[in-house]
Amino acid sequence: MARIFSLSLSGFAAVVLLVLVSAHSLVAHLDQTNPAWALTLRDDAGAELAIAQSLIGNAGGHAENNIGSPQIENSLALRMRLRKALYFEPLNTQAFALLGVLSASGGDSEAATTFMQAALSRSKRSPAALYWIMHRELDKGDVAESSALADILLRIRPTALPLVAPTLAQISMRGEGRNAVADALARAPLWRTHFFSFMNSELKYADISLRLLLALKKSPHPPTEQEVDSFLASLTTHGRYALAYYAWLQFLPPERLAAAKFLFNGTFRFPLTASPFDWKIRGGDGVIAEIDKSDDAPGKNTLSIEFGGGGMSFNPISQALVIPPRRYRFSGFAKGELEGPRGLKWQVACISPVSSKSLADTPMMQGRFADWTEFSTIFDIPADCHAQTVRLILDARSLSDTFISGTIAFADLRISRD
Repeated sequence: MARIFSLSLSGFAAVVLLVLVSAHSLVAHLDQTNPAWALTLRDDAGAELAIAQSLIGNAGGHAENNIGSPQIENSLALRMRLRKALYFEPLNTQAFALLGVLSASGGDSEAATTFMQAALSRSKRSPAALYWIMHRELDKGDVAESSALADILLRIRPTALPLVAPTLAQISMRGEGRNAVADALARAPLWRTHFFSFMNSELKYADISLRLLLALKKSPHPPTEQEVDSFLASLTTHGRYALAYYAWLQFLPPERLAAAKFLFNGTFRFPLTASPFDWKIRGGDGVIAEIDKSDDAPGKNTLSIEFGGGGMSFNPISQALVIPPRRYRFSGFAKGELEGPRGLKWQVACISPVSSKSLADTPMMQGRFADWTEFSTIFDIPADCHAQTVRLILDARSLSDTFISGTIAFADLRISRD
C-alpha cells in the first residue's frame, strides 16, 4: 500500500512537473509568435502592467495624455490588472502612476495626488506623475518646483512638449516664474529650440517668448540666431512688425547695431541672416544673385545679379523696414549692362497694411552703365503705413519682357531723410 502511495505521489509530481515545463515552453513559444497571448499566461507584475499599458494605449496613447479620459475611468479591466500588478510588486512605480491616472479620471484629485507622489518618490522618470504633480505645484504657487518638474518631463519625453509648453508659459507669467523657466532654458536642454518653435506658433505667447529670450541674453547659452530669427518670422507673419523690429535690435551684435540705419546692410558688408530686416536674396530660374567684392565699388561689396538670357523667373530682392512717417530719399549706385525689352527697378511699398501701390519707384535700369552711376528717388511714408519694404523687381509686363541677359551690380544703398 505504501509502495502504491509512493508511486502515486511520484506520478503526481511528474505530471505537475510536466505541466509546468509545458506551460513554460508554451509561454516561451508565444513570446516569439504571439506576445499578447504570452502576457495573459504570465504571472508577474511586468505582464500585468504591459496589459494595463496596452489598455491605456487603446484609450489614446501615453498615460499623461489620458488624465481625465472617461474611457480610462470606466475601464474595469485596467483596474483589475493594476491590482494584480501591485499584488506581485507592491512598490511598483508604474502601477502607482496608473492608479493616479484612474483616480484623476474619476474626479478624485486627492487620491490622484497621493498615488502620483508615491510614484515620484520611487522614480523621477514617470511622465504621468511628473505631469500631474507639475500642475499641482503650479496650483500651489511653487513656480520653481513646477518648472523643475516640467524640465525633467521634457528631458525624458520630448514628445510631451505640446502638453507642457502651455504650462511653462503660465509659469512665466507668474512673479518669479519667468526666472525659473529662464534658468531651465539657460542650461540649453535639448527641448529648448522646440519649445520656442511651439511658442512662436501661437501669437498669444509672443510677449512671453520675447521676455524669455531677453532673459537668456546674458546666460551661458544666449539665444541662438535660429531661435531669434524664428521668433521674428512669427511676429512678421502675424503683422507685428514694430515688435519684431524692436526685438531684432535687442539681439544685434554691437557692430551691427551701430550700423542699423533706416536701411540695414546697404553696403553688404555683413554676412546675410534669415532676419526679415536683412536682405532676402534668392535669385531665380536662370538668375544668379549674390554678394560680391569689388575694388572700385563704393563700400567695396556689391549685390551682383547675372541673367542667363532666356525667360527669367526673378525673385524680388527685398528687405523689411520699420521707419516713421515723413519724407525720405532712397539712393544707391549701379554698374553693368542689361539687354532686353525691360529692366530692373527698385520700389518702396507698404506691407503693414499690405498695399498694391508703391510709394516710390526708381527709373528702370537697362542698357549699359560703364561706370558707377548714382540713382535715387524720393518717397513719403504715410501715417497709416506701419511697416515697409524696399525691393528690386524685374519690371516685366508680359512673358516676352522676361527675356533678359547681362550682369548688373548695386552698391552703397541707403535711405536718408530728405
